[in-house]
Amino acid sequence: MKASRKQTAAALALTLLLVTGINLNLFAQPNPISNVTNNEYALDNLKSGINSENSGVRKSSIYLAGKYRVAEVVTCLVERLGKEDEPSVRLLIAYSLYEIKDSEGMKAVKELSLNDNDIKVKKISFNLYDEYLNNSNSTAAL
Repeated sequence: MKASRKQTAAALALTLLLVTGINLNLFAQPNPISNVTNNEYALDNLKSGINSENSGVRKSSIYLAGKYRVAEVVTCLVERLGKEDEPSVRLLIAYSLYEIKDSEGMKAVKELSLNDNDIKVKKISFNLYDEYLNNSNSTAAL
């Protein structure tokens, strides 16, 4: 009898913790990206990160620029694309430029698909550029 009461109490406590945790997550208010980029140093910090010598910082900054479609850093990404030695980072830049969908950035992705020395980079950047063209044409037709 005592064991079942302990089990019931433990199950009830676990249920309360789960319900409380779920309710707290439901009411969380994430900051929109405009709140972040309105900070006077946000874009400068992102550009510094894109050009960082630290590989992890550089990759994270490039990823975040694409994820949040920060169009203000397209020129910085295009410049970094010309300087980047690592094929995986060139692909990450191409993907971020694809996500931002800026014409200047997509021209750089096209050039990457034509002129890069790494065959994987050429193929994937070609596919990104092709997908961009197909989506722009179908959107324009609507």
